[in-house]
Amino acid sequence: MKNWLNRLGMRIVRASGGIPISEGMRGNELYDWFTAGGGAAGVSVNERTAMSVSAVHACVELIGGSIASLPLHFYRRSQDRRERYMPEIWWMLNERPWQNWPAASFWMFVTASKLLHGDAFVLIHRASPFSPVIIGFEPIHPLRVEVDKRDDRIVYTLWRERDTDGGLYPTVVESDDVLHIPGPGFDGLRGLSQIKHVLRNPAGIAIAADEHSARFFQNGARPDFALEIPGNLSFEQQEMYRRSWADRHQECHRT
Repeated sequence: MKNWLNRLGMRIVRASGGIPISEGMRGNELYDWFTAGGGAAGVSVNERTAMSVSAVHACVELIGGSIASLPLHFYRRSQDRRERYMPEIWWMLNERPWQNWPAASFWMFVTASKLLHGDAFVLIHRASPFSPVIIGFEPIHPLRVEVDKRDDRIVYTLWRERDTDGGLYPTVVESDDVLHIPGPGFDGLRGLSQIKHVLRNPAGIAIAADEHSARFFQNGARPDFALEIPGNLSFEQQEMYRRSWADRHQECHRT
């Protein structure tokens, strides 16, 4: 069942915002895509909908922006004191970690991943498979990473896009080649996803309230008067008046 859901999750990547879903379990985006479920408000909460809540967006922007604006210095011990120095990776972590990724955007992405999904993942690129020389740091979205334990070793399965057709393929990477920054609730494999366990109800309620308010005002808010019609109306007459009333207020809003 899980393998079938894995394959189906790959097929709905485009429909779900370009992020593959690997587990068909209650509480993740694939389950919500099937059931239109969510928290207490019945709204599906994912990264994009959570960031549409102004309070969530402001917090992520403030924390991520603050971290992205800080320089990353390197120090080493020299006799009885510390001294600052600039290794080769200083330029990558402070200027351009990966192609098309300025350092500020890189650290914003890493921070947002940790704040929203409980984990941040960065793939370490080396000059050759066994070389100690690092040539780049590629940020990976948390929903494109599966963490497993095999023979007391942590391995990461990364779902990456092919350059030829944009399809997804798995790449298994050892822990030596991944920077894994977990958040609170870390269990040895993953941190606690705030979207699934913290923002699910409050963000869902905020989204539902915002949508309700929009529909309320879109349709002319509330009437300041009541209609009184003598006699009893048939069902067809009631439906006619209801449609006329809705059409009138919706048309007023559009004009």
